[in-house]
Amino acid sequence: MKYLIDGYNLFYQTDCETKEDLIFRIDSFCRQRGKSALVVFDGFCPDKIGTGRVEVRFAGDADREISAIIEANQNPSELILVSSDGELVYIARKNKIKVIKSEHFLFETEAPRQIEQDENPNFRMSDREAERLLEEFNYFKSE
Repeated sequence: MKYLIDGYNLFYQTDCETKEDLIFRIDSFCRQRGKSALVVFDGFCPDKIGTGRVEVRFAGDADREISAIIEANQNPSELILVSSDGELVYIARKNKIKVIKSEHFLFETEAPRQIEQDENPNFRMSDREAERLLEEFNYFKSE
């Protein structure tokens, strides 16, 4: 799976100060999940700022470039679009591509919480135990 990212659209939703900061955060995100990303920016940049997991493209019109990538894609489950641009979101959904709006894209890279040795990951509470705890909770709630 690859993230197709509307570069400036995401950039302006973050506290990143430079495009390189954004690419670094996307790289960390992708590395944590074993995924890759293609970030498309408007304009031109003479410097190569991609990484092993993050390809960066500069296009005269990023929206047009992203639209072309979406339309040419043969496998919708391969892409996730990250953009809040209404037209791109429409095109992606029309092509059955998952969308994450830029303002909802999270860069958390910390590992999921590990289960402690004494915790049972398959713990199930009986109906009786649940009723007892609810009664106890409601008792304290009314005080």
